[in-house]
Amino acid sequence: MRGANGRYANLQGADLSDANLQGADLLVANLQEAKLAFAKLQKADLQFAKLQKADLTFAELQGTDLRYADLQGADLRFADLQEAKLGFAKLQGTDLGYANLKGTTDLYIANLQGANLMGADLRNTNFTRPSQLRVAKNWTSAFYDAKMLKLLGLNPNHNEELHKKIAIELPKRQEK
Repeated sequence: MRGANGRYANLQGADLSDANLQGADLLVANLQEAKLAFAKLQKADLQFAKLQKADLTFAELQGTDLRYADLQGADLRFADLQEAKLGFAKLQGTDLGYANLKGTTDLYIANLQGANLMGADLRNTNFTRPSQLRVAKNWTSAFYDAKMLKLLGLNPNHNEELHKKIAIELPKRQEK
């Protein structure tokens, strides 16, 4: 399915876990409540896609175009979104816990209201104002570059302290 054309496809609730959809054209696709855990979606075109409540845990989304995508309530824990395009994406209530968002572009125009940022790596991402981050849950428990740490009023050693805290908490969570 690599490079597949799923433009306007209705894949609501589909189980695409572990699927290789690298470079796929999924423009305006309906993937609501789809299971995409561990899916390979690098450089896929998901502009305007409907991904509400989709399971994208551990998904590989590096360089993926998610502009205008609706990801409200989606689970993106541990997903790799490095250098993804998220302009105007609806991320309200999205779980971005421990997700890699390094170098993500256009995040400054995405809605993060109520999104979970626990352990998310937001270094070298584009934000225009700290208030955009402060509407997210656990924004003080995410990793930021030095410039954003200063703008948010966080300690310069925030990332090091958070890394130690997370290293202690993760094994506890795995035992449950």
